[in-house]
Amino acid sequence: MPQIPLYNKGLGSTGLTTGGSLGPRASAGAFTGVGQEVAKFGEAAGNIMFEFYDADKKAEAKTAIADAENELAKELDAHIDNDKSLNAEDFDTNYTKFSNKKIQDIAGKYNLRPNEQKALIAKLGDLSAGAQLKGRQETYTRRDQIRGISVGDTLTRLKSTMASTLPGNPVHEKARIDAINLIDESQKDGSIKYSNIRSKEQLDIQVESETLNNIVTGASSFGELNSAKDRIAKSTLPQSEKDKFNKAWRTKRSVLANEFNRNIQDQIELKKPTYQELNEINEKLQNNEDVNMKLGNGETITIKGSELTQDVSNSIQKFNNNKAKENEDKKVKAEEKKVSPAPKPAVSKVEPELKAEKPKATVKPATAVKTGK
Repeated sequence: MPQIPLYNKGLGSTGLTTGGSLGPRASAGAFTGVGQEVAKFGEAAGNIMFEFYDADKKAEAKTAIADAENELAKELDAHIDNDKSLNAEDFDTNYTKFSNKKIQDIAGKYNLRPNEQKALIAKLGDLSAGAQLKGRQETYTRRDQIRGISVGDTLTRLKSTMASTLPGNPVHEKARIDAINLIDESQKDGSIKYSNIRSKEQLDIQVESETLNNIVTGASSFGELNSAKDRIAKSTLPQSEKDKFNKAWRTKRSVLANEFNRNIQDQIELKKPTYQELNEINEKLQNNEDVNMKLGNGETITIKGSELTQDVSNSIQKFNNNKAKENEDKKVKAEEKKVSPAPKPAVSKVEPELKAEKPKATVKPATAVKTGK
C-alpha cells in the first residue's frame, strides 16, 4: 500500500513504495548522453557563427586599414611636396602637426572593434614615421640645392671677373682666392655638387675658356684678332676646345673684314677724293701703310692700312680704282664740253615760205622809139 511521505527528518520528502517496479528501469546515462550531444552541437554551431562573424570583421578591418593607409600616404606626399622648410627642425614641427591631425581624421571615419581600431592607428603611425624620414631627406636636398645654386652663381661671377682681367691684377687675384675658398667649403658640406664648377681644375679651365671667348668676340681690329690667334695656339685647353675657338676666330675675321670694307668704302663715298688722291691712297695700301690724307676739298681720309688683311686691302684698292675711273670719266666729259664749238642757230622753216609769198617784180617791155626821118 502507498506510504505516507515523512517530513522533519532532514531528508526532505521521501516516498517509500510498498510494491515493486512497474517496468524496466531506464538508465540515467541514456538521458545524460543525449543532452550532452545536443549541447555539443549547440556549442559547435555557436563557434561556427562566431568564427564567421569574426572573419567578416577582420576582413572589414583589413580593408579599412589599407584604404586609410592609401589616403594618408597621398596626404603626406602632398604635404612634403609643398613644404618649403630648409632645416629639419622646421620640417618636423610642420609635419608632426599636420600628420597627427590627418591620422585622427582618417581613423575617425572607421567604426572598428577596439583592438582593430588600435591596429589601424598604429599602422597609420608607422606610415607617418616613414614618410617623415623621406620628408627630412627632401628638406636636406632642397637646402643643399639652394646652397649649391648660390655657390654656382657666386663661382660664375668670380670666374667672369677673372676672365675679364689679367693675372697679376689685384681684382683678378682676389677673385681667384675667393673662388678657391668657396670651392673648398662647398666640397665639405656637399653643396658643390649642384654647381657647374666643382673643383679648382674646372675653375681654371672655365676661366681660360671664357678669356679666349672674350678676346675673340671683343676684337675690334685685325691686330687684336691676330693676338687672339696666338693666344689660342698657346692655350692649355684640350684640342677640341681650341678647334672650337679657331672656328670662332675665322668667323670673327670674316665679320671684321666686312665691317672694315664697308666703313672705308662709305668714308670714300662720303668725302669724295679726286682721281689723283685715290691713286695716292692705293699706293699707300699697296705698301701696307696707314693713310691720313688731307683732301683738296678740306676732308680727311683715315685708313689703318698697316692692320688690314691682304684680302681687305685688295678689295679697297679695287673699289678705289673703280671710283678713280668714274672720276676721270666725269673730268674728261667736263673738259670735252668746255672745248666743243657753239652750235649753229637753227634755220627757221617759215622763212622760205614767206619768201615764196612775196610778189615777183615785173619787167616792163621796152617801147620802140620812133624816129622821124
